[in-house]
Amino acid sequence: MQAETVVLMITIVVSVLGSSLGTIRILLHQMNLMESRLTDKITENRAAIHENHDAIHENRIRIERCSTQLEEHDRRFDAMDARFDRMDARQDRMSERQEDHQNETQKVRETVARVEGFLMGSGEFRLSTPSLLPDEKPTANG
Repeated sequence: MQAETVVLMITIVVSVLGSSLGTIRILLHQMNLMESRLTDKITENRAAIHENHDAIHENRIRIERCSTQLEEHDRRFDAMDARFDRMDARQDRMSERQEDHQNETQKVRETVARVEGFLMGSGEFRLSTPSLLPDEKPTANG
């Protein structure tokens, strides 16, 4: 019986050892698969990161172009704003001149109205030489 016990023990040890080695082999195989999948994912992620880096670089270039265009538009706007300011100043000066002209025109109208009133009020209007004062002598011209 001892031989049978030894054979049984050897069978049990070999089967346990075989099962353990089989389990270890399966685990190592699964670890290799996981490692290859992770390596593939890391490679894909690195490629995606590189693409994103390139896209970020392109976007920075676009942003710089847009910034340059925006600065140009800002300069143009400032130039137009300065032109509008000059035009407003000109318009203000023209308005002042127009008011001055209107005031002068009003003064001339008032003067003409006074002259007309004076001429109409005297009854008649004649062109004549001014009357001489008593101590003056008439000249040869008139």
